[in-house]
Amino acid sequence: MQDRLNCGYFSNIYIPNGGPLPVKYLSFDAVVNDKTVVLNWITAEELNHNYYEVERSFDMNDYNTLGMVLDGFIMNGTGKKYQFKDNSPELTGRSIAYYRLKQFDIDGKVTYSKVLAVRLQAKADVVMQVSPNPFTENLNVRFTSAESGTAQIRIVNSTGQTMLSKQALISKGYNNIQVEGLSGLATGMYVAQLIMNGTIIDNQRVIKNAFKNWLRKPE
Repeated sequence: MQDRLNCGYFSNIYIPNGGPLPVKYLSFDAVVNDKTVVLNWITAEELNHNYYEVERSFDMNDYNTLGMVLDGFIMNGTGKKYQFKDNSPELTGRSIAYYRLKQFDIDGKVTYSKVLAVRLQAKADVVMQVSPNPFTENLNVRFTSAESGTAQIRIVNSTGQTMLSKQALISKGYNNIQVEGLSGLATGMYVAQLIMNGTIIDNQRVIKNAFKNWLRKPE
């Protein structure tokens, strides 16, 4: 059985009173592993930053503080990598949860990230198949859709950064989307993410190989 990951994605930052961003984000993502949601975010630069609080909601209206994140791991001299795990019993039986970051400056000012929607259970009527796995240059993503519309395939690395994205029109029923141009990716583990009509549906781990598997005819 293939390992499956459920991921969210990061959009923009909201500052209540306007002004420059105290933190520049490279990524903000989430992975569901068993009964735990693992939040990861990476910053490119932090100005006057003090700490984060992680907030969660099940209805996008009422948010509760889950915990405080004081510091991360330094990356490239100016940015940092952070992680927070939510394994609360309140996740049991829920189909989706919403997370946001509340960032505090040293002088007490607050900024919020926009909401990160995390699907806790894969949608039952959509099964994504990805091949070949491992891959070298291209991926085929096959799935059945209950409706026509737009689908997007994202290839996300282990730190949550989107390395490649492809959008395509889909029809009701069977669909096959080929994602090309992956030869330049570094060898390692990635996540192929399927988004249909703006909703994250399913994710699968894929492995990038360094070399092609050449077939040789017998001499």
